[in-house]
Amino acid sequence: MAKVKRYESGVLRDPVVITPEHTVRQVMAMSEQLGISGFPVCQGKQVVGIVTGRDLRFEQRYDVQVREIMTPLDKLITVPEGVTPQEAKALLNKHKLERLLVVSDSFELKGLITVKDITKQTSFPNAARDSAGRLIDAAGLRGFVSGGAVIADKHANYIVNRDHATSADVLRIIAHVRNVVARQFGIQLEPEVQFLGTML
Repeated sequence: MAKVKRYESGVLRDPVVITPEHTVRQVMAMSEQLGISGFPVCQGKQVVGIVTGRDLRFEQRYDVQVREIMTPLDKLITVPEGVTPQEAKALLNKHKLERLLVVSDSFELKGLITVKDITKQTSFPNAARDSAGRLIDAAGLRGFVSGGAVIADKHANYIVNRDHATSADVLRIIAHVRNVVARQFGIQLEPEVQFLGTML
């Protein structure tokens, strides 16, 4: 759920970033571990470049710093916040890019747009989204016991399958999820309870 909720209107709001001091070896390891092929390069919050799979593909100088292989700021194509999916897609196509960095007027990183995300958004325009443009998702909790682990997300919808649970079990599950979210995010959930399907 966290992966789904990181996107707002096709923009990844908290991309994984690297610094100019990271080595090629470190970035390759991160790419492999996270399944990400491109990283904004930031000094503090300021964008100074980008490293993509294209930069890394044939690089054999594993101990050099990213600053030596990155595309620097003066050669980047960036967009301001509020860019539409259509505008982003046109820029990606025009410049044959796979990513666009979303930046403020002072080049502070505000997000990342990829071809894949734009394609998904334009291919599935009727997908269920919330007011921020994030996909609506839910987590089903089945076979859950009160001591079980919950991976909480403050934007998530949780579904409790009651097929083989008593009403007391359902109430215990809801209380546990509320406690986990309160501990992890410091917020109190006021659950909206909806009964789906028929009760026999």
